[in-house]
Order: sequence, then structure tokens, then C-alpha cells
Amino acid sequence: MKRTILIILSLIIFSPGFASPHLFISRDPGALNTLKKAGAEILYLNHDFILFRSDGEMPPEAHALPPLAHDEKLYLIQDTPSQGFTSLVPHGRLLFSEKDTALFATHLDEIALRTKTNADYVLMDYQPIIESKYSFKLPEQKDIVPEIVNLVNQVSADSIESHIQSLEDMQTRYALADNRYEVATWIKNTFQRIGLSDVEIQEFDWDTNYDARDQYNVVGMIPGSLYPDEHIVIGAHHDSITYTNPMVHAPGADDNGSGVAATIEIARVMLENNFQPLRSIRFITFAAEEFGLYGSHYDAKKCLDEDMNIYLYINHDMVANNVNLNTVQIRPYTGSEHIASHAVSLAQEYGNLSAELGNLNSASSDSYAYWVRGFPSIFYMEKEFSPVYHSDSDLVINLDPEYCSRVVRSSLAAAITVANMPPSLMSLTPRDVGNGESIYLTWTIKEDQPEYSYRIYHGAEDEDILLNAPQATDKQEFIVSGLSEGRRYKFAVTAVDAFGHESYALNVYATPNNIPNQVQSLKAEPILNAIKLSWEPNEELDLAGYHVYMKAINLDNVYINKGFVTDCEYIKDSFNYYAEPYYYYFYVTAVDKDGNESEPCDIVSSRPMDFRSGIIIINDDRGNNKGDISPLSDGETSRDFYDLLLGSYTTPRINLSALERPLMLEDICRNDLVFWHRASFYPTSFMEIQSVLEPYIKSGGNVIFSSYFPSRMLNPQVHYPKEYDEDEFIRKVFGIEGVRYHATTLFKEAKSHWTDLGDLTPYPYLSNDFDEHILRVEAYNLDDSADLIYSYQTDHDPETMPGMLSDMAVGVANKYGKGQSFLLSFPLSNIVLHQAKAFMREIYLTYINTYSPISKYMNAELYFSTGYPNPFKDSIRFALKRKMGEEDITIGIYNLKGQRVRKIDASKNKREYSWDGCDERGKELPAGIYFIQAKQGKNQAAIKVIKL
Repeated sequence: MKRTILIILSLIIFSPGFASPHLFISRDPGALNTLKKAGAEILYLNHDFILFRSDGEMPPEAHALPPLAHDEKLYLIQDTPSQGFTSLVPHGRLLFSEKDTALFATHLDEIALRTKTNADYVLMDYQPIIESKYSFKLPEQKDIVPEIVNLVNQVSADSIESHIQSLEDMQTRYALADNRYEVATWIKNTFQRIGLSDVEIQEFDWDTNYDARDQYNVVGMIPGSLYPDEHIVIGAHHDSITYTNPMVHAPGADDNGSGVAATIEIARVMLENNFQPLRSIRFITFAAEEFGLYGSHYDAKKCLDEDMNIYLYINHDMVANNVNLNTVQIRPYTGSEHIASHAVSLAQEYGNLSAELGNLNSASSDSYAYWVRGFPSIFYMEKEFSPVYHSDSDLVINLDPEYCSRVVRSSLAAAITVANMPPSLMSLTPRDVGNGESIYLTWTIKEDQPEYSYRIYHGAEDEDILLNAPQATDKQEFIVSGLSEGRRYKFAVTAVDAFGHESYALNVYATPNNIPNQVQSLKAEPILNAIKLSWEPNEELDLAGYHVYMKAINLDNVYINKGFVTDCEYIKDSFNYYAEPYYYYFYVTAVDKDGNESEPCDIVSSRPMDFRSGIIIINDDRGNNKGDISPLSDGETSRDFYDLLLGSYTTPRINLSALERPLMLEDICRNDLVFWHRASFYPTSFMEIQSVLEPYIKSGGNVIFSSYFPSRMLNPQVHYPKEYDEDEFIRKVFGIEGVRYHATTLFKEAKSHWTDLGDLTPYPYLSNDFDEHILRVEAYNLDDSADLIYSYQTDHDPETMPGMLSDMAVGVANKYGKGQSFLLSFPLSNIVLHQAKAFMREIYLTYINTYSPISKYMNAELYFSTGYPNPFKDSIRFALKRKMGEEDITIGIYNLKGQRVRKIDASKNKREYSWDGCDERGKELPAGIYFIQAKQGKNQAAIKVIKL
């Protein structure tokens, strides 16, 4: 236990590029709500100051801490021992001090610092404090509860003293000593001996360079009779320390044998008297507290990760030293002040003790680890601090077991009180009535509960509303009226049982308005031939619906929905398909039944997924941790390669190194083919592109993916060989069942298994060092759905490491949904150019089949946009794009036999056309496949259309 505490705000990223977090101090505790509204992350607070983190501008009421070096740690020091702050100065930098608190930066880790100071410390990770979802209403004065009286009378000072003596007799419980497992085993056996059946040793790993990584908490539980998934946790740390020879002797009778004995005694009294709490009561003792609350941090984080519902954590640390004050100190935490105040009353009523509140938000013991994670906490500690703290003289003979028993009676009464409270609400939902003065509250409770009444509290958002007079109801709904328009209020509701016991309060915030609130979280996403809009529902009681507005380039905002949209979703599926693929912009407003319309929400943009714009190049020129620079990172080099490969007309391209955000579906959704190419020898880190490529291909898009090590870019793979489950992205979308590779394998060429495709051979200059072979080509086993395009060819024996990938797949085609994927495990930029061009032409024209077999002039100077609608019934519209030339244009419609069935009047100045499905004489043609072909001089283009 500690008089001095160090909160270690540890720098967890140790690299030259690490930027010091932006830490600030505000000396105005009343600024808490203002800071939170500004987006500040609160790391610590007490009655004197707030320590917070902010990546924005420094708030005017705060000052910045000096930046930290990349390997410095920051310690928050409170309640220092007699040596004061000055003893620390030789070992670091004193950055801030206020009364009994200082911030201290040092390069020392927590164990090295232990040799420099008698202070205590707790390692943090810069995570903001989590606020509890509950608040506690200080109960009205009640009569003494006989059940509590009966139980507290069973507390035995002799039993407590015996347990402390047994812990002292271990000689040491030092966290670095070799007997730490034996200590935990003794506590486990003791819990079991008194009747606690559900007990386990909770092993955890202490991340330290010292030979003491394995540490052991001890956990036991009494299940709740009605609410077993709700918990009261009673705990204390069991390790000890001295500054002489703690590996051999660290008796720790008061610190913290007394706390462990208190925890055991509470369990003994409950079990021997067959006490059946409504909630589960969890007993725990912690390891490695003296080095920074390691045991409690581990368990509290585990409870948070498992979404455990903890009603209260009760901590005992140094509860047996007493000379003549007969006073216990109960330390409160923000959010649990009323519980601590009630615990003071219970100590006086049931413990026959004077009691007082201690320092707010003490970080000197394990309760801190639970509080920062949002669990209500209180901390019992002796008022008269032990003069033999952390010394060889911390012995039972210097303690007052009778005083300790009275502290135990006090905390036992608090545990019983909270364990048997009515259950809190499951949910509490506020809705604006819409009249500017009322909020409608509804709530839910657990199923199969007794009849409860409810108390409703309200007030200003920063007010302690549980001190206000409540309103009451027997229903699970209530309208709070008489409020001021535009003012944010705090609301809380409690359940009250037949005996007047009140549950924890559940809190919410709401603002009454006359007009609806602004729509929140509007999203626009491409779907097939449409854009899907979605947003969070407005909760106003008088909401009539929503209006959706759209804006395109050079156009005014247009109200596009008829009447009201009553769901939180709208699909826009009609567009001007003859325009270039510009973005469409949207916003949504909420409208109430009086016709009041909210302010517009934030504008979002997207494009329909219609595959109308040909190829788009994704030039993956990102760097990697090997310092490798893409051969195509230079703009001119990149442009030259893609122009040679695909033709000289302008192809849209995204250079990933220049993209300042993640790649999005809307970036590629108007293109019928994505050519993803990475020329670097090494893969970059895994990029989250699955959510982009999967819906794109599934809806009808096509992808050619060409790179070294594609498997490590498409899935977060870390080793070879690797097998993929059927539902993994790389298997279901790209058809790869497994991948193999070794650094010594040597690849000569890719042998084609498709008659229309030729072999692919690397440039000779790449293979000079390995006798016409290259490295870095991985190979695949294919899923049953996939087709083999190319196989791995090598001159080396398949039984050797260089030849082990012989005949495995290096080119894969796979159909997924309505689209296709083509994957090559090498970049086309390393393949002889005429072979690479032939591959792209055949894949694009023959297998993707965007253009008809009549024309194989890929990337011609004359080309179509895809017709709309296609398939069509009555008529189809299309646009013809041309690059150059003043020659006349002819447009003809051809059937599958190549016969022209209709001529379309064309002009070199006309861009948009339509066809009504009839022949030259106006007779409707039968349903089937037709080709629209355009010619201008030597240039020609065509598209395939389907008539229904």
C-alpha cells in the first residue's frame, strides 16, 4: 500500500519516429465537461487539476507539458513520502507540481525506479478514463438492517490476526521472489478451506525483463441467486516489499496482509452463515501491486474485455494500523462519490468506527485499475498511516486486529447493501417531444422481475442530479416537461423495490428543441447501378420523416424524394449516364409533423457502381519497411509503362502513395476493370482492401492483380506455407486455396494453359544472376472453382528447394458473383512488353468481353460508354467518345451473324445516341444479342447489348 503513488504514463512506442503525445494540464477541475466536449481524452483528474491528451489546439485554460523523449516514461507522483520530490530530480525531469502531486519524466523502467525511491507506481497506456454508466443515489436514512447486523457480528478479530500471521510467516511475498506461486496457492487453499468452491489461480504475464514474468492472482466467487451476471468485487493485493533484502524478508503484515485477511474474512462470514447475495460476489487477491498494480490491471482489463457487469469494486489496503483515532478513511472515485459517502455512514452504523472521505481518485492501490476502466470503486484504508510501512518491522505485533475487524464490518455492510440492491435499468432512451420544453423517456428492465416503481431525476448536464427531488411513476415511460429549449439536460432513472431500496441510476443526456435535430452519420455507398444512402434514426417523438437532397457538378441542390422517407435508407437509382463519371453529393434533413425542417447534415458523396468507364489503374507504389522504392514510383516512368502496356489514350490511375485516405469502393465502381499492379520486389504491409474489392467483383467488376507476393497483400499472412478456409477472402474471391514460397525458389517463366494466351517471360536483365531465373515468385494450390492460367516453370529439379514450386499455379482466374478476378504472382512490368500487352488485350477483350468479338482494338481512339439500360426492352441509349479526327462516323447495329440490321445516323459533332430495337424498316427485331459498331477512318469500336 502506498502513501506515495506514481502513475506511470508509459511511452509504448519506442522508435525514432515516435511523436510525443500532446499532454496538457488544466488547473480548473470545473473545466472537465468543456474539455470533453472539445474532444480531450482525460487521463487523470482530482480536486486540483486535470491531466488530458488532445491532438487539437491547446485549450485556453490549459498549458502544455514539455514533450517527452521517445524512450521516456511519465510518472504522476502523489502523496510523496518524507523525501519529497527533490530526491527524484537526479533521475529525470520534474515537469509539473501542484500541492502533493508532481509529474516526473524519466528513462527508468518501473523496476529500476524502485531502487531510487520509496514511491509506488502504476503503468498506464495513455488510454482515457472510462466513465461508469451507473451513478448511485445516496439512500434516505433507514433503520438498521437485521441481516447486516447478524453478519457483521460474526467478524472475528482473532480470525483476521491468524490470517495476517500466516502471511507474515511466509517471510516474503515480494513479487520478484521465487515463492510467488506458493503464496498464491496458500491463498487458494485458504479460500477453499473456508468453503469457497469456485476458486482458481489466475496466471498472467508481467511484461518485464526480470526473471519474474509469471505472476498469479487468486480468484473465487459466491454466485448470485437472482443476478449471477452482476458482480461485487472485493479485493486486496498480496505481494509485499521492503528496502533491505525483500527477496528474503518482506513480512508486509499491514501492507498488505491486513487487506488479504479482510478479504478472506468477509468470504468466511458469508459462507459460514449461508448468505445468498442477489448478485455474485467475487473475491480476488492481486500479485505485483507494489510495482504498478499489475495484477489488478490484468483482471480489470479482463473484466472490461469480457463485458463483465461490475456494480462495485471494494479495495482493502493497509487496514490494521491504529493508535488511538479509531477512524477509517474511505477514498472515493469520480462517479462513485455517493457510494463512498454511504460507506462512511455504514462504517459508523455497523463498524462502530469514525469514518471520513479520503483523497479523490487515489492511484495508490488496486481500486484505481478498476475505476479507470469504468467500474465503480471505493478504497478502505487506515487513517493513521503505518510508521513501519515497507520495512522489516511491518509485523503483526505492531497492528490492531480489533480495529481491522471493525473496518471489515464496515466494508462487509457496504458489500451486502450493494449486492442486494434492485437491478438497474437495462436501457434508458430519451426522445425529444418536439415542443421545445419536453423530453420523453422510456426504459427497459430485466425480464421476470418483481413490480418496481421508478424515480426520475433531471437537471443541468454538469449537475449532480441525484441530489434533486425526483418525480415518480409506476410505468416504464415518463415525459419530463418545463425544460428550456436548446439547453442540454442530464436525466437519470432508478428502480425502487417494495422496501424503498433504490437501484443504481442510469444516465442519459438530451436537448429539447422545436425543430428536429440534424441527421447524423449519413453514409453513401455504391451499389449496382445505384447509390445507397443510410443514416442514424432521429429520435424526435413528432418526426414525420426525412427529405433527401442531391447535387451534381454545376447543378443546384435538388430535393429528390417524393413525400417523406420514413426509413433511414434511400436508394438513388436514376442518373444522367451521359455525363462524365462525376460524383453525386447528398444531404438529408429531418422534418417534424408541423413541417419544421432540421439543418442539413454533413454532405457526403459517392457514385453508382455501373462499370461504364473502362480500365482504371491502381499503381501500388507504396513504400515498405525494407526501404524498397517502387520502380514505378516516379510519375514519368509510371506513365510511360502504362501507356506502353495499355495504349496512349488517357487511362485513369490512382497512385496509392499519394492517396491520403484508404482506397474506397467509389474510387473504382464506375470502371469495368481494375488493373492493380505493384512493381516493387517486396510487398508492402497488408492493406484493408477486402471491403472494396469483394463487393466490386461480386457485383460484376473485374480485377487483374499483378504483383510479387499477392497473398501477403490480400490477406494478413505472416508465414509459408499457408492454407485458406473457404470463407477467407483470398480463396472465395481469387480462388486460392493455399500458397507456397521459399526464398531459394527460382522462377523461369509462366507457362500458359489457355490457348488464347502466350507464355510470360521475365526480362533477361532481371535473371542474369540466376541463369535466366528470378526470385520472389510465390505459387498456389487452387480452389475447385478457380481456373489455372499459368504455371510455374523452372529448370531446377522439383525435388530441390529451387525447383519445389514447379508446375504450381502462378496465374489464376476465378469467377465470383457476377465478376471475375485474374491474379499473377509477378508484376507485368517485369515481363517482356509484347507478351504483357498480349495478355492484357486478350484478358480484356476475350475473357472480360466488354467489347464484342467484332473489334479487338483495345484502347482505341474511338470508344463507347456502356449502353443504358442494358439489357433493354424498348430502347437503349449510348454515348460515343472520340479522341481525334474530322472524318465521318458511321454507326451500325449487327446481329450475331455479323449482318447489319440497322444504320444509325451519326455526326462527328454528336455524342449521344439511341436505338429503339427496330431494323431499317421500323420492324421490331427479335430478342437476342446485338453489337453496336462505330467506325471513323481506321478507328473502330463496338459494344455488346442484349434486347429482351
